[in-house]
Amino acid sequence: MGDQGHVHRLRAHDGFTLIEILMVILIVAVLAAIAIPSFLRERDKATDAGAKVQARSAETAMNVYRIDHDGSYACGTSAQCVSELRAIDESLPTGGLGVTDYDGTGSALLDAFRVTTLGAETRTFWVALRPGDREHGCALNGSTAPGGCRGGQW
Repeated sequence: MGDQGHVHRLRAHDGFTLIEILMVILIVAVLAAIAIPSFLRERDKATDAGAKVQARSAETAMNVYRIDHDGSYACGTSAQCVSELRAIDESLPTGGLGVTDYDGTGSALLDAFRVTTLGAETRTFWVALRPGDREHGCALNGSTAPGGCRGGQW
């Protein structure tokens, strides 16, 4: 009879109570609420870092283009320029890359250009070059978080 009583006591304490299960779910939910926003911010920063690398790579490809075309950056429309740049560097994206004049309008000129890439959310990153002047910057474009763009600079 002593053995049967012992077995009965083990069965009475098997498993978890509803309260214990709810507490574990609550703790997991709180941890997720803390971790997920942080993870999303870091993911956006990584996307922005990739856009900056693409902008620098596009700048390098534009300089190669200039060497191959008698010192001219004029490569046509933005789409034509992106096609020319991708022929030089296949790692450049087909979407989210634009080539314009130094000020961000029109087409690349003989001696000036701006390459612009798309980061996370709606942020853009750019590198602009003209004789005696090289700039880089970014724009939030209505993004709710700065990501890798702080005060228009990167």
